[in-house]
Amino acid sequence: MKTYFRVKLTSLLLSLFLAALPAAEAQKLSRKAIRALRIQEAQEFQKITDAATQAVSTNAAFRAAAGSVAVQMTHRHTLPPTAPSPTSKKARAAFFNEQNIKDAVRVRVNKGKHAPKYTGRLPFQPAQKVEQLLSQHSSPLNALKALWKLEDRFRGTRFFEVFATAYYKRHFMVLTPHLRELFAKTERQCSRDLEMRLIKRMRFLSENRDNFRAVFAPNIPKAGMRMRYVRDLSQLTPSGFNARDLAFSFERKMNPGQPNASIRHVNAYSMFPVGKNSWPVYQFDGSLEYLPNLYRYLVNGKNRRAHITMIFDPKARTLAVYNKDKSLWLRITPHEYSFPERLHIHLNEMRTASVTSNLGLTAQETVHFNLSIPLAAPARLPEDVAPADYLYEQFVLNPVRHFRGDAHVTIIERPIF
Repeated sequence: MKTYFRVKLTSLLLSLFLAALPAAEAQKLSRKAIRALRIQEAQEFQKITDAATQAVSTNAAFRAAAGSVAVQMTHRHTLPPTAPSPTSKKARAAFFNEQNIKDAVRVRVNKGKHAPKYTGRLPFQPAQKVEQLLSQHSSPLNALKALWKLEDRFRGTRFFEVFATAYYKRHFMVLTPHLRELFAKTERQCSRDLEMRLIKRMRFLSENRDNFRAVFAPNIPKAGMRMRYVRDLSQLTPSGFNARDLAFSFERKMNPGQPNASIRHVNAYSMFPVGKNSWPVYQFDGSLEYLPNLYRYLVNGKNRRAHITMIFDPKARTLAVYNKDKSLWLRITPHEYSFPERLHIHLNEMRTASVTSNLGLTAQETVHFNLSIPLAAPARLPEDVAPADYLYEQFVLNPVRHFRGDAHVTIIERPIF
């Protein structure tokens, strides 16, 4: 630093000396002298910059070892008169020795150490405690915050699945395995933001249940309403979650005594064509080789040339069949075909309309209609094949083989949800 100021002073004195000389002589002398001074000045300034960079790069360890002296050096680039020069080897050895650095690192680790997980026996039953929290708080959001405090008290415990299940059962009767998996997957994400957004959506749907029913299906009883998550659960993440993917589903079972148990062209008296013959949709008891004709009729009516899309998941042994605009589709899973005495097919429709909430806010909402179509039990099953495997081949594999190569059918292999 002293050398740098000496160079600057010499440059100033040289400028004054050259100003006193005649112009011709000053021009001759100034070229070489000033160039040499500028080079020396740049070299000294580079030395100071390197020393400052080295001090800043080890700033954390220096601050832990030298305290206020390091802070002064970092911000002012100067030291008190009693302090040694930070650019000397002796000073660096004193300030940046290995033991001081280890002590500083050890102190920081201890300060940031997390409390251990709770490994003892819980002094309460989670289900009973959740019911108590929901009863004590009028808002499920406040109950959820109280649940978080409980989780913080017993670190390492998670109760969101129990909480969401208990809150759902307070308002709805049908809790499907798919919805249970949604709650469990949300708990495993360990994201309180995701938990809060999911409970907010559940609260909105439960509080505005009558408003949805009045717009979409006033003739369907409230007991036939449930929630459904319409996306693939394997892709659920805190950043990719959309609250509107949790929607209402109106559940109906086809029955000749209930005229409202229908979707579009499909009702209890519908007949689907097979060649020159026709078979009833309700309690179909014909040959299972006619199932591809039934699938096509359910999504496209009697229009055989309309395009359909089939989503086939061989791993999950499931099949979904969509119409052209994907507003109407079939769902065939092991739940539908695994039990010969309870064979059925689910026909789903998606509708969108404007719904006004209890707060007076109007927004576009999409709901799903799910019509369960019962089928007659097969008259005879093969004895050398398990019933579930035989029915899987008839309900899923044979229709895929039947439509493969059809110009009006697109077959995609992926999960159906």
